Amino acid sequence: MVSDNAGNEVRLQRLRSLLVPIDEHPAGRLIDLESSVAAMAADPLPAPWGMVWAPPACQNYLEEAVPHLPRLNGWVRLSDRRSKSFSHDNFYIDMVIETPGGIDVGRIAEAARRCSSGTLTLESKVVGTVTYTELAAPTLAEATTLTMQIQVRFDAPADDATAAIMARYGYVAPRGADGRPSAVNNIKQVSYVATGETLFMVLSPDPAVIESMPTMLYRRARDAGGN
Repeated sequence: MVSDNAGNEVRLQRLRSLLVPIDEHPAGRLIDLESSVAAMAADPLPAPWGMVWAPPACQNYLEEAVPHLPRLNGWVRLSDRRSKSFSHDNFYIDMVIETPGGIDVGRIAEAARRCSSGTLTLESKVVGTVTYTELAAPTLAEATTLTMQIQVRFDAPADDATAAIMARYGYVAPRGADGRPSAVNNIKQVSYVATGETLFMVLSPDPAVIESMPTMLYRRARDAGGN
């Protein structure tokens, strides 16, 4: 008889196998950490002091849309987990989660729409805009899909003190030809595919990865039996 722990490990490794192997992965060079969702939830990053997202869905829309997310079976791979603001250009995530009963990604879209026009405030002094915008998503049989653009924008800092606050959270203002700092415009795209009881998520700064990965993951799930 297989114990609950052993059975859970088998299911977890099956989920892990649905992700594209790193040596075949279009963003493989960016992946330097992988973990079960449960292990990552047990060792969460502290919320960065001084960062306030409004509404909260600008940061936590997925947790709002998927009940008990940290307790679900799943596997996540990502680049620099230490980057608490997820601001640097090469930040990448892909994730697969077992969702008992399945989930329609429309619930995720509904939660993200609460941040169609949001803000990110740093140390109560510097305010940027946060915008989630739905994009065209692939049409896949027996699946629901969602693709969004996530944009975090700060105007050019007016002085060195403002620039220093932004830089503390990873939002470093680039300098133009005249040497003056310019606006920070951080853009990522995220895509979800729900098929059977399997939910995939991919987040990348590279639109080509977002265009290819959802279909690749969907095909791996279907080849493995769909659920």
